[in-house]
Amino acid sequence: MPTIFLILSLVFALLPGARAVAQCARQWLPQVGINGEIRATIIWDPDGSGPLTSRVVAGGAFGTTGPTVTQDIATLNPATGAWGTLGSVTGPVYALAVMPNNDLIAGGRFFGGVSFGGLGRWDGSSWSSIGGGVTLGSSPGTITALAVMPNGDLVVGGTFSAAGGVPASRIARWNGISWSAMNVGFNGQVLALAVLGNGDLVAGGNFSLANSSSLFSGTTVNHIARWTGSVWVPIGGGMNIGVNALATMPNGDLVAGGSFSTAGGAVANKVARWNGSSWLPLGSGLSSTVFDLDVLPNGDLIAGGIFQSAGGTTVNFLARWDGGTWSGFGSGTSNAVLAVAHLPNGGIVAAGGFLQAGGLPSPAIALNVTTCPASCVATGAGCASSGGANTYVGLTLPWAGSAYRTLGTGLPSVAFVAVVSGFSATSIPLAAVLPPSPGGCVLLASPDVVELTISNAGTVESQIALPNTLSLAGVVLHQQLVALEVDSSLSFVQNTSTNALIATIGVL
Repeated sequence: MPTIFLILSLVFALLPGARAVAQCARQWLPQVGINGEIRATIIWDPDGSGPLTSRVVAGGAFGTTGPTVTQDIATLNPATGAWGTLGSVTGPVYALAVMPNNDLIAGGRFFGGVSFGGLGRWDGSSWSSIGGGVTLGSSPGTITALAVMPNGDLVVGGTFSAAGGVPASRIARWNGISWSAMNVGFNGQVLALAVLGNGDLVAGGNFSLANSSSLFSGTTVNHIARWTGSVWVPIGGGMNIGVNALATMPNGDLVAGGSFSTAGGAVANKVARWNGSSWLPLGSGLSSTVFDLDVLPNGDLIAGGIFQSAGGTTVNFLARWDGGTWSGFGSGTSNAVLAVAHLPNGGIVAAGGFLQAGGLPSPAIALNVTTCPASCVATGAGCASSGGANTYVGLTLPWAGSAYRTLGTGLPSVAFVAVVSGFSATSIPLAAVLPPSPGGCVLLASPDVVELTISNAGTVESQIALPNTLSLAGVVLHQQLVALEVDSSLSFVQNTSTNALIATIGVL
């Protein structure tokens, strides 16, 4: 994957428009809330048509959302504030996940009735059981954590003794056909699951022993453990009290949040980072329990819980770690934040048991948005190559501090491809610049920076590592792909182009 960071970062620094620091801020957009408590949120694109159609799925213990009668699970359109229903379930929802085929998974207690065993799958029209779910003795079990593995397997954690009739103490794996135990399991409740960048699974919760259903024997892991494929192993000595939340940082580090005061024997108030060899505190930490964590595209960490201060700063239940300091979001919320998530447009979703956000009425859920949003809009038209219609799309939005990724498809299977990036639009017939070019092929982006790569079976994926600086807010970048098609002897045949992308850099 080509990366054009070094050249463009220098250009950004020298760009006159980038020198005037934009006035960026975040503000609360209260929502029509619910008559209960939200325990879990996830961002879901229900029809797979892209980020602009994303919905917030909220699960918890409630009966109405605004004027709509719902039962413990519902969707929120963040663009309009309208709530939608997802059938009807019985009992609280504690965890949510999205499968590779875009089916939504919900876990909780008595989900959909005894036959569901705390677990259900929504296929777009109805709920169905997944292998009978989990049980605790002769009763339905409770699921409080979900994770989707790189191969598409679903892992569930919670309080149960069997999954689909297979003995499994508090954690189990569904491969699409059957349940299996992960060694014996844990001697206490699993509250959080996370998949690391290398595919390893990490579990956190109120357990002290792994590879055992016994309260007294097994491998000491102290509330957090990593799965090797056959056994659970400790991570740096673990924590002194429970882990409620896990998150993976862009560099691969693991962050844990909970009610603990030490990690690996060192002081770490309610939140700590594992760098692969040791646990490290995040500043002076937070004043009370963390219930959920989320990582923004620029690498900042968001924490929600029942804390009201961070490093001496009042944050009121929602805080942000930028790698060096903690900060809040205005006046925060009026009570506990139990779930956090972020939208593709940079909006932060906070949910829980509060009635206000930013001092405004917003029962149980609210959005916090940036005044310097990122955007990526396609413009112009490409011209056809031997690979078909040359098409260029943005895979992510261009946030300062993130990797802005794009994808070209329909390109010639054998071609050199120029990734053209510039700070202005052009409209120059490609034949005037790179003959031979068919009619209708147009250079749409000024070639301030050009990187040459090779078509991979008709596709090219590229990225720009954007510096994490406020001065980039509002900077507009024009991009286009130009395919230099060659034959088997590497002689040039023709040059064609894609549509262009207009990317406006945003600041979170």
